[in-house]
Amino acid sequence: MKTVLLDLDGTLLKMDVEQFTRYYFGLLANYFADEFDPKTLVEAVTKGTYAMIKNDGTMSNAERFATVFRQYFDADPENDKFHEFYRTEFKKSIKACMIDDDGRRLVDALKARGYRLILATNPLFPQEGTKQRMGFVNLKLDDFAMVTTYENCCYCKPNIAYYQEILAKIDEKPENCVMIGNDVDEDMVVKQLGMKTVLLTDCLLNRHDKPLGFDHVMTIKELIAKLEQTDFIL
Repeated sequence: MKTVLLDLDGTLLKMDVEQFTRYYFGLLANYFADEFDPKTLVEAVTKGTYAMIKNDGTMSNAERFATVFRQYFDADPENDKFHEFYRTEFKKSIKACMIDDDGRRLVDALKARGYRLILATNPLFPQEGTKQRMGFVNLKLDDFAMVTTYENCCYCKPNIAYYQEILAKIDEKPENCVMIGNDVDEDMVVKQLGMKTVLLTDCLLNRHDKPLGFDHVMTIKELIAKLEQTDFIL
């Protein structure tokens, strides 16, 4: 293995995704209450997110989101106030996460092994929003060779094309990669490409009760401990 792809939400940053989403929508609605009707804003962001998940590669996820958002409001979701929201108010969403040092320790353990690291987080957020969530567990953009955001991707999980887009950008073959994530549907789909898989069970998502037939199934602490053993190979 040369390259390790890592999910963020529920993997390096422990959280209940539904709880986090509710908290995020609340912050967003309160911050823009003087400009946008809160209920309509949540609907616009929800529909825009769904459009990104269904994106077909003909435009970036950011462009796809903006196209839907402008159907609701005469405003650009890339304007300064939205950027300011992600720089400031969005930080409060840390309250909806379970903060520890496991994510940082895992990244350090993988770096010590010499792997090239890709943060393969579902690209539904702008870079600033992704950067803030990374910061909750003391991770930085330069810890990774690539970080997927809605600006630099044209697909989303669980579309296999999202992973193919990453592989094309980093010029790597799937058999030289391993994906570490917590979501059976969104992360472990890479098995279809011939990529190795590590399913972390701390915040396991398995919506359809699929069998866990992956290369490794363990907690993040167990993976860190194994990486510290010289005979363990991903």
